[in-house]
Amino acid sequence: MEFDEILRGHGQRVPIKEALFDVRAEQLNEMGENQGYLIRAIDMTEHYNRLDQAEMSAHVDALTGLWDREQFKISMLDELYQNGAGTMFMMDVDNFKEVNDHYGHDIGDKVLRTLGTAIRETCQNEHLCGRLGGDEFCLFLKGITEEAEIQKYAKKVARCTRRRLPCSRIT
Repeated sequence: MEFDEILRGHGQRVPIKEALFDVRAEQLNEMGENQGYLIRAIDMTEHYNRLDQAEMSAHVDALTGLWDREQFKISMLDELYQNGAGTMFMMDVDNFKEVNDHYGHDIGDKVLRTLGTAIRETCQNEHLCGRLGGDEFCLFLKGITEEAEIQKYAKKVARCTRRRLPCSRIT
Protein backbone atom coordinates (compact mmCIF):
# COMPACT_ATOMS: atom_id res chain seq x y z
CA MET A 1 0.00 0.00 0.00
CA GLU A 2 1.25 3.42 -0.92
CA PHE A 3 1.55 6.20 1.64
CA ASP A 4 -0.71 8.57 -0.32
CA GLU A 5 -3.46 5.92 -0.30
CA ILE A 6 -3.38 5.96 3.50
CA LEU A 7 -3.58 9.77 3.52
CA ARG A 8 -6.66 9.73 1.27
CA GLY A 9 -8.38 6.76 2.89
CA HIS A 10 -10.59 6.47 5.92
CA GLY A 11 -8.75 3.47 7.22
CA GLN A 12 -7.10 0.56 5.56
CA ARG A 13 -6.41 -3.04 6.56
CA VAL A 14 -2.66 -3.37 6.08
CA PRO A 15 -0.74 -6.65 6.48
CA ILE A 16 2.69 -6.17 8.05
CA LYS A 17 4.67 -9.35 8.57
CA GLU A 18 2.27 -11.74 10.37
CA ALA A 19 -0.07 -9.02 11.68
CA LEU A 20 -2.99 -6.99 10.32
CA PHE A 21 -3.09 -3.30 11.15
CA ASP A 22 -5.85 -0.75 10.79
CA VAL A 23 -3.99 2.31 9.50
CA ARG A 24 -5.59 5.76 9.56
CA ALA A 25 -4.29 9.20 8.75
CA GLU A 26 -5.54 12.43 10.29
CA GLN A 27 -4.58 15.82 9.02
CA LEU A 28 -3.01 18.11 11.65
CA ASN A 29 -4.25 21.66 11.18
CA GLU A 30 -3.09 24.70 13.06
CA MET A 31 -4.79 28.00 12.35
CA GLY A 32 -6.31 26.57 9.18
CA GLU A 33 -3.03 25.31 7.74
CA ASN A 34 -1.98 21.73 7.25
CA GLN A 35 0.98 21.05 9.51
CA GLY A 36 1.27 17.38 8.63
CA TYR A 37 -0.43 14.12 9.37
CA LEU A 38 -0.88 11.88 12.36
CA ILE A 39 -0.67 8.28 11.26
CA ARG A 40 -2.20 5.70 13.58
CA ALA A 41 -1.56 2.01 13.13
CA ILE A 42 -3.54 -0.27 15.44
CA ASP A 43 -2.82 -3.98 15.56
CA MET A 44 -6.18 -5.55 14.68
CA THR A 45 -4.91 -9.06 13.98
CA GLU A 46 -6.99 -10.74 16.67
CA HIS A 47 -10.10 -8.79 15.67
CA TYR A 48 -9.78 -9.66 11.97
CA ASN A 49 -9.00 -13.29 12.78
CA ARG A 50 -12.18 -13.51 14.87
CA LEU A 51 -14.20 -11.94 12.07
CA ASP A 52 -12.77 -14.45 9.59
CA GLN A 53 -13.56 -17.34 11.96
CA ALA A 54 -17.11 -16.09 12.48
CA GLU A 55 -17.64 -15.79 8.74
CA MET A 56 -16.20 -19.25 8.18
CA SER A 57 -18.33 -20.86 10.89
CA ALA A 58 -21.44 -19.27 9.40
CA HIS A 59 -20.91 -21.47 6.33
CA VAL A 60 -20.05 -24.72 8.09
CA ASP A 61 -22.53 -27.38 9.10
CA ALA A 62 -22.41 -27.45 12.90
CA LEU A 63 -22.89 -31.21 13.18
CA THR A 64 -20.38 -32.50 10.63
CA GLY A 65 -17.93 -29.63 10.16
CA LEU A 66 -18.45 -29.82 6.38
CA TRP A 67 -19.51 -26.88 4.21
CA ASP A 68 -23.22 -26.18 4.38
CA ARG A 69 -25.39 -26.38 1.23
CA GLU A 70 -24.95 -22.75 0.21
CA GLN A 71 -21.17 -22.59 0.74
CA PHE A 72 -20.69 -25.90 -1.04
CA LYS A 73 -22.66 -24.60 -4.03
CA ILE A 74 -20.74 -21.30 -4.11
CA SER A 75 -17.37 -23.08 -3.80
CA MET A 76 -18.24 -25.63 -6.49
CA LEU A 77 -19.47 -22.98 -8.94
CA ASP A 78 -16.37 -20.88 -8.26
CA GLU A 79 -14.16 -23.92 -8.91
CA LEU A 80 -16.00 -24.66 -12.16
CA TYR A 81 -15.72 -21.03 -13.23
CA GLN A 82 -11.99 -20.92 -12.43
CA ASN A 83 -10.94 -24.33 -13.75
CA GLY A 84 -13.85 -25.58 -15.82
CA ALA A 85 -13.89 -29.25 -14.86
CA GLY A 86 -14.76 -31.59 -12.06
CA THR A 87 -17.27 -34.15 -10.90
CA MET A 88 -19.96 -33.84 -8.29
CA PHE A 89 -21.54 -36.81 -6.63
CA MET A 90 -24.13 -37.01 -3.93
CA MET A 91 -24.51 -39.51 -1.13
CA ASP A 92 -27.70 -40.25 0.71
CA VAL A 93 -27.96 -42.53 3.74
CA ASP A 94 -30.71 -45.03 2.92
CA ASN A 95 -33.38 -45.47 5.57
CA PHE A 96 -31.70 -42.99 7.90
CA LYS A 97 -35.02 -42.20 9.58
CA GLU A 98 -35.00 -45.78 10.89
CA VAL A 99 -31.64 -45.14 12.62
CA ASN A 100 -33.09 -42.13 14.43
CA ASP A 101 -36.36 -43.94 15.21
CA HIS A 102 -34.74 -47.16 16.43
CA TYR A 103 -31.55 -45.91 18.15
CA GLY A 104 -32.36 -42.28 18.89
CA HIS A 105 -31.15 -38.95 17.54
CA ASP A 106 -27.88 -39.01 19.51
CA ILE A 107 -26.81 -42.16 17.64
CA GLY A 108 -28.13 -40.72 14.38
CA ASP A 109 -26.04 -37.59 14.93
CA LYS A 110 -23.00 -39.75 15.66
CA VAL A 111 -23.53 -41.60 12.37
CA LEU A 112 -23.75 -38.29 10.47
CA ARG A 113 -20.63 -36.91 12.20
CA THR A 114 -18.76 -40.11 11.42
CA LEU A 115 -19.81 -39.99 7.78
CA GLY A 116 -18.76 -36.32 7.64
CA THR A 117 -15.35 -37.24 9.05
CA ALA A 118 -14.93 -40.00 6.47
CA ILE A 119 -15.85 -37.65 3.64
CA ARG A 120 -13.53 -34.92 4.93
CA GLU A 121 -10.70 -37.46 5.28
CA THR A 122 -11.27 -38.54 1.69
CA CYS A 123 -11.21 -34.94 0.42
CA GLN A 124 -8.05 -34.07 2.38
CA ASN A 125 -8.47 -30.34 1.54
CA GLU A 126 -7.95 -31.34 -2.10
CA HIS A 127 -11.62 -31.44 -3.09
CA LEU A 128 -14.87 -29.89 -1.86
CA CYS A 129 -17.25 -31.64 0.48
CA GLY A 130 -20.48 -30.56 2.08
CA ARG A 131 -23.63 -31.58 3.84
CA LEU A 132 -26.69 -30.60 1.87
CA GLY A 133 -29.01 -31.31 4.76
CA GLY A 134 -30.41 -34.24 6.67
CA ASP A 135 -28.63 -37.35 5.47
CA GLU A 136 -27.46 -35.95 2.11
CA PHE A 137 -23.80 -35.26 1.44
CA CYS A 138 -21.96 -33.98 -1.61
CA LEU A 139 -18.43 -34.26 -2.92
CA PHE A 140 -16.93 -32.24 -5.76
CA LEU A 141 -13.75 -33.68 -7.20
CA LYS A 142 -11.75 -30.76 -8.59
CA GLY A 143 -10.51 -31.40 -12.10
CA ILE A 144 -11.44 -35.07 -12.04
CA THR A 145 -13.66 -36.28 -14.87
CA GLU A 146 -12.29 -39.75 -15.65
CA GLU A 147 -14.67 -42.52 -14.59
CA ALA A 148 -11.87 -44.63 -13.09
CA GLU A 149 -10.75 -41.75 -10.84
CA ILE A 150 -14.33 -41.03 -9.79
CA GLN A 151 -14.85 -44.69 -8.86
CA LYS A 152 -11.59 -44.63 -6.93
CA TYR A 153 -12.86 -41.76 -4.77
CA ALA A 154 -16.27 -43.38 -4.30
CA LYS A 155 -14.56 -46.56 -3.08
CA LYS A 156 -12.26 -44.52 -0.85
CA VAL A 157 -15.27 -42.87 0.85
CA ALA A 158 -16.92 -46.29 1.24
CA ARG A 159 -13.75 -47.84 2.76
CA CYS A 160 -13.25 -44.93 5.12
CA THR A 161 -16.89 -45.03 6.22
CA ARG A 162 -16.88 -48.81 6.64
CA ARG A 163 -13.77 -48.54 8.81
CA ARG A 164 -15.49 -45.98 11.04
CA LEU A 165 -18.94 -47.59 10.98
CA PRO A 166 -18.21 -51.33 10.77
CA CYS A 167 -21.89 -52.28 11.06
CA SER A 168 -22.83 -50.36 7.89
CA ARG A 169 -23.63 -51.99 4.57
CA ILE A 170 -21.77 -49.67 2.20
CA THR A 171 -21.22 -50.64 -1.40
